[in-house]
Amino acid sequence: MFNRKIKTTFLLFLFVWIFISACKKNTFIEPQEFGFEYYPLSNSQVFIYAVDSVVFNDFNNSVDSFRFELRDSVVSTFQDASGAAGFILERSKRTATNPWVFQRNIVRVRKNTLAEELKNNIRIVPLVFPAQLNRKWDGNAFNNLGTKEFEITKFEESLSIGGTSFPLTLEVTQQNQSNLIREDKSTEVYAKEVGLVRSELVAVDKNINTGQITRGLRYLQRIKSLKK
Repeated sequence: MFNRKIKTTFLLFLFVWIFISACKKNTFIEPQEFGFEYYPLSNSQVFIYAVDSVVFNDFNNSVDSFRFELRDSVVSTFQDASGAAGFILERSKRTATNPWVFQRNIVRVRKNTLAEELKNNIRIVPLVFPAQLNRKWDGNAFNNLGTKEFEITKFEESLSIGGTSFPLTLEVTQQNQSNLIREDKSTEVYAKEVGLVRSELVAVDKNINTGQITRGLRYLQRIKSLKK
């Protein structure tokens, strides 16, 4: 029943998305040099990610580490009112050799000038086109969470993850703030012809005298395998 409730809520937000998209028109743009290859979408994609997270708890001064895998599988497609193809992904989670357990649905749409993602009923703009170094945009343009500046801070750089080399990647910095008592960092790396290969989140409080982390979260998600 819980999963049914999640999927009902998800379908409601999906309907709202399609309705809003009806107000916009898509015109064809040649893909050359626009960077569409950094956000490829197809109906057979299956991404598996290895995740490491560390939780700092100042209540009992504990530090807990967690390791698990996430699987994002395209399960269906749709066409929004503007004519853009949308892809619905099912995210599952497992630890060690345990079976996959459904977590949530994610929607991804790539249009001529931007990509859109609906996750946890929040719609963001993870990437814009043409993709260029130092390009900035409002990642929260389609939600009510307030303006949040995203920026492409690395472009066409090589990266190796778990022994796999990605010759062309770009990095989107979603947040990067740090002072004596707090650090907030959020980045995503996209590889050409692959998509998202790395995601990192740091949200921690620090002791002003020692700089030691007192509470918060460190989260690192790296691609393990991909079926296109």
